[in-house]
Amino acid sequence: MHDTKAPTIRRHVAFLIIAAAALASVSPQTAAGTEISVVGIDGKNVGLEQLIDGRPALLVFWATWCGPCRAEIPRITEVHRRFNDEGLAVLALNPGIRDSLRNVRRYVDHFQLQYPVYFDANQATRSAFKLIGTPTIILLDANGKEIQRGETVDLKAIERLMKSGQKKLETGN
Repeated sequence: MHDTKAPTIRRHVAFLIIAAAALASVSPQTAAGTEISVVGIDGKNVGLEQLIDGRPALLVFWATWCGPCRAEIPRITEVHRRFNDEGLAVLALNPGIRDSLRNVRRYVDHFQLQYPVYFDANQATRSAFKLIGTPTIILLDANGKEIQRGETVDLKAIERLMKSGQKKLETGN
């Protein structure tokens, strides 16, 4: 007699392993410990740690060819409008999966995006943030700890984080 439940159980276990890996801590550095560098639409390289700069952050991983990513634009715009002046770093990061800086620039122009957009030409964010697909939206506190991960912007989670007094970390210099 053939056990039909075994493949289903194996799929559930595989999903749980993948989910656990995705929820592990993330870092704006590669496995080799070097800082991840991304390219702004102006063509200049900048370090991801520099962009976050000790602030709470909403990292939006997206692609120009991703329909659900496009659907998030109004929510991302709203979060940037409401919380940028309060210290939340809102960063749209294209991880470079079947994409190019040229496509990103056209996308930004076409949709008139008003929040910061970057392109990861080296695809370093894929492994550093354990990305499985796009959109992936990660909310980090000012210490870089992952608060939430999902496929859509969770305005309530952002409001809770910002009300908790999360601002830029002060350095003791």
